[in-house]
Amino acid sequence: MASEAGDAVPVVAVGFDPADALGALADHLGWASPFLADDGRRLYARLGMRRAPWWRVWSPRTLAFYARAVRGEPAPHPGGPAPLDVMQMGGDAVVVDGVAVRTWLPRTPVDRVAPAVVVGVARSQTEST
Repeated sequence: MASEAGDAVPVVAVGFDPADALGALADHLGWASPFLADDGRRLYARLGMRRAPWWRVWSPRTLAFYARAVRGEPAPHPGGPAPLDVMQMGGDAVVVDGVAVRTWLPRTPVDRVAPAVVVGVARSQTEST
């Protein structure tokens, strides 16, 4: 990720679905950086990431969405491959020399830190080394 030449912060994405599903997602996003598959969730566990409890994923709003679909009402399509694990909470981390120096763990599946915040922390780490 870079705002101008020479201002790059190395970015690696890690997904927890099988590599072929992540490949389709990377293609859809136009992702040019490394995208690693960790379907055994070893990194996920080491970073303290977890799966959402059912009540955070299957909320009344989500159930209403599916009820409309069952009635035949058109559903908005996000445009891209759907995740295989809807319970996955995910998270973000800055890793320096193999050590997670900062992690962001969401409270809900859609509670994510702004990319600019992650990049800012990563830049501060590279400037201090």
